[in-house]
Amino acid sequence: MNQPFTKQESLAIVTDFAKRMALVVAQPLGFPGKARAWSDLHDEIAQFDLALGPGLSIGRQVAWPMPGGADAEYFVIGIGRAYVNVLWLPNSDNAESPVICNGVAMRPAIEQAIAQIDWWRRMFRAQKKATGLS
Repeated sequence: MNQPFTKQESLAIVTDFAKRMALVVAQPLGFPGKARAWSDLHDEIAQFDLALGPGLSIGRQVAWPMPGGADAEYFVIGIGRAYVNVLWLPNSDNAESPVICNGVAMRPAIEQAIAQIDWWRRMFRAQKKATGLS
């Protein structure tokens, strides 16, 4: 499968996403449009992640649910044989996963998280086809 983005393009895009999310998170609670900006940015991130296709690649988003309902979200920015480098996506709860240590995680942990995301996407796509929704 052809990669729709080069590594450099993917890195530039996810870095921009992280900077934009930091600006949204920095807005005071109750700031007009904050929830909409957060939602719109997450939609844009989801579309980018979907465009990258299944499997481990630079730019993929991974997340782990944290206590209290928040997610600790990261982007893959480097892939090694045993470890994967990630970039933290800022959030209002400052949720960070114990799976990540100084921007590095073991590759199997990232691969498993991405495999779960890809599995859910296949399931929803199959469900939509079976019900004739899309």
